[in-house]
Amino acid sequence: KETALDTALVIDSIISKYVLDSGQAVVDWPAKSNLIGKIKIEIEDYLIDEVKRKYDIPLTFDEMDQIIDRSVDVAKLWFK
Repeated sequence: KETALDTALVIDSIISKYVLDSGQAVVDWPAKSNLIGKIKIEIEDYLIDEVKRKYDIPLTFDEMDQIIDRSVDVAKLWFK
């Protein structure tokens, strides 16, 4: 549970870094594919370096892609 919570908090932090400016959502951020791409790359790097390797959790690339895509989908709903 602790690893899942830590992972969720880091993913939230990564997304917030890109989509919030002074606490407000960047205008039309979900439509900016370059921004979405940066978010996905940073989350993937975190999942590989910290979750998969550090905690030795056997995540496949498909599973990581699902986590990343779902995280971005939730962010699109939360950060409007």
